[in-house]
Amino acid sequence: MVGWACSSIAARAQSQAPEGYVICENKSAGFRFFCPRGFKEIPVQPGDPVLLARYARALVDQKQTVGNVEIWVLSLPKKQVVTPSTGDAAAEKAVASSSEEEARNEQLLAYTIEEFVEKRLPKLCVRSVQQVVDKGRLFEEHVIEWKEHPPPVTARAWIADSGSKRTGLFAVVPLTDAEETDRQIRALRRGAFSFRLTESEKADVQSAELLYRRHPEFKDAPFRIERRRQLVEGWKAVDTPNYLIVYHSRDTNLLNKVVRDIEAMRAFYEELFPAVRTVEAVSVLRICRDRDEYLLYGGMPRTAGFWNFATEELVMFDNAAGEGHGNEDSYIVLKHEAFHQYIHYSTGELPPHSWFNEGFGDYFSGAVVFRNTGRIKEVETNPWRLPRIQQALADLKHVPLEKLVRAEQGEYYQNASLYYAQGWSFVFFLKECEVVARNPAWSRILPTYFETLKSSYSTAVSGLGESPSLADKGKAGEKARAEALEAAFAGVDFKQLESAWAGYVSKLR
Repeated sequence: MVGWACSSIAARAQSQAPEGYVICENKSAGFRFFCPRGFKEIPVQPGDPVLLARYARALVDQKQTVGNVEIWVLSLPKKQVVTPSTGDAAAEKAVASSSEEEARNEQLLAYTIEEFVEKRLPKLCVRSVQQVVDKGRLFEEHVIEWKEHPPPVTARAWIADSGSKRTGLFAVVPLTDAEETDRQIRALRRGAFSFRLTESEKADVQSAELLYRRHPEFKDAPFRIERRRQLVEGWKAVDTPNYLIVYHSRDTNLLNKVVRDIEAMRAFYEELFPAVRTVEAVSVLRICRDRDEYLLYGGMPRTAGFWNFATEELVMFDNAAGEGHGNEDSYIVLKHEAFHQYIHYSTGELPPHSWFNEGFGDYFSGAVVFRNTGRIKEVETNPWRLPRIQQALADLKHVPLEKLVRAEQGEYYQNASLYYAQGWSFVFFLKECEVVARNPAWSRILPTYFETLKSSYSTAVSGLGESPSLADKGKAGEKARAEALEAAFAGVDFKQLESAWAGYVSKLR
């Protein structure tokens, strides 16, 4: 285990800043401004084309998820329109490339504040815009309000023209009494008017380059260096052969266990699910300081972790002071979500059906790792899922297996507690039940599904040319998933299978 830390943000409370402010300067992104005291920086998700930095002052309200005071540093690109002349192949290629890039960034890219609000904060809308001048600089001040009543928050954006971009601050403020809200907005406005672009500087990466020269087992050093360069104040990173773990926790026991278990689990995944091609991607695991930071980073309430396929990050948090079983629950989530991360690469970036994907995630969450060898000792039942599915079976309210295996993600999530529990129990039954091992048609379900999914998708995508569109890849994925399901359950009597599964699961302890 090797660690190395860096910070891209320096906050200095010197005489240069007005009373009640500190200077926040980001030399890598190239900006500085007066920030009201008390704000802490929250990491920005990698690859965001608009959001440069985030700062939060109060803890997020877990019920509302909007209600903390936040400052967002924005850089809105100016849309470039390329009109190719007839026969101009290079220009036509540029237009095609631009269209593909916009499709990939559709959920994040914005050219105006109105578009930014519509995509990022759909419950808000821009009510008015006015031009204001401060010390000779022209800003657009946008007033953003809640669409419904009563309005829990208000927001303001102060944007100035900066050459090829439009930059400035976006602030979200909870509505309390009118005087306090107005005071906060005035303080934020002063910070926004101080915003300046600076000459960006490349981070000192010599230490990281030296680290990776000494440890060639850590693949894709450029990627690791870039992710380390993006670390904000208080965050550190540690490397393992397949993972870059970025963390904000001070719990060394948690970190050491995660470092040991994550590689053991990776070997277990690879043994059961050989990848369609060698996985060269570095898997990123982010451990937030606590639940509040996790929610601010993008975690949903009532979750303890998630796999973000868009940023290719597995995100969890230090739950030592949380409810339930503390970090024991965190370990369960880690092993579940890490499977999603691995299977993303293993299948060629095609998600399997939810019963397989979520079922195996929960199956692996029960893996017990030997402390001394780092090998998997056994796979235990999932303590979250077993009581739920046994109750459903007792009440005759389970989902027919044939319906379960055909369910798409939306249907799966509509009754998540039941579907997750049944998906786990079905996978556990197919993996652990001796009756399944003695039945050729049943024992081949899992391997046949996975191998057919990989081969069908690889064949379909290879026939789409060098740069297939997202739409074409989506159709290829649908076809591959259908073929995998048909091959896996060919000749299977679902009533007989369901009867055996129900009897087995009802007796589990």
